[in-house]
Amino acid sequence: MKRLLTITALILFAAAVNADVVYLSNGDKISGTVKTVTGGKLKIASELAGDIEIPLENVSSFETQEPVEMHLEDGSTLNQPVKKGSKGYIQTKETELLKPQKLKVDSISSVNPPAPEKPRWKGSISGGVAVSNGNTDKTDYNLSAYMQKRTEQDRITLSADYAQSEQTDEDTGEETTTEEWWKTRAKFDYFLSKKLYAFLDGRYETDKIADLDRRVLIGSGLGYQWIETPAMNFSTDLGVASRYEKYDNEPDSNTELSGQASYHFDKQMLDNLMFIHELTFYPSFESLSDEYYVSTFAQFKYQMTDSIFASFKSILDYDKSPAAGTESTDTKYMFSVGMDF
Repeated sequence: MKRLLTITALILFAAAVNADVVYLSNGDKISGTVKTVTGGKLKIASELAGDIEIPLENVSSFETQEPVEMHLEDGSTLNQPVKKGSKGYIQTKETELLKPQKLKVDSISSVNPPAPEKPRWKGSISGGVAVSNGNTDKTDYNLSAYMQKRTEQDRITLSADYAQSEQTDEDTGEETTTEEWWKTRAKFDYFLSKKLYAFLDGRYETDKIADLDRRVLIGSGLGYQWIETPAMNFSTDLGVASRYEKYDNEPDSNTELSGQASYHFDKQMLDNLMFIHELTFYPSFESLSDEYYVSTFAQFKYQMTDSIFASFKSILDYDKSPAAGTESTDTKYMFSVGMDF
């Protein structure tokens, strides 16, 4: 019996020696197998308590017996066992190729992250209708579509917006178009590194009320992805563009070379509310003070279910040199309900 107890104790001691260990800020430690670090939490599988998730800010250090795949905030990746370091640090073990490294625990973005989702098209489509009857008979329509596919190497973004408004004169029955425009855009980003990318951007716009027969913008340059997470994204672009405009009330078209500076920002403000904002500035190389075009939009997207949402979108365009008889500033508002896919 005594011999059996001795063997059991030795087995348990060997298991403890060969286990991973997480050292907590309060001085406690948990033995088991470090599984993952994702979403700011470390998961360790303990034989006694099962899977335990610990906020990373409560972890003083940890050590593993087997190599783990670590992704750091600076974009680098390591795949090797780690040893306990001083408070707030871990230390990689020395290998034939690499010397030991001292790393901050809070510099770890993830450990053993799940396999990335297979790239696929994601997007949304939405529409809105408003009908007024009485002193004024009026019908408003709007449609929006958005698609994006992101791979490790590139990103393709497609979007389109359309709106039309018809008003009927009560006395004559004559229908008058008070709004009719559409915008389309296609953008291709090719990542030269984890953050830096080259882009090619094309836009086509028309506005019947503003006498804009067509506006074509084609630009290219470099961009930088400052933030890219499920909860927030922020990127900036800088390049050159060719701008072509043709107005119905003017005999000649206009073509000019301009700069292109833009940014995109989106943030998950609440679990079911997202804010999206984008701005693009086209300053003419010929006359910066007299010739430039700005296009921007802001959107609130409220998620009613996993796939159904309500949206309010405001679009503002400013043309320093508009067609004769039209305003420089053009503002549009779109209320719609849509579906994600």
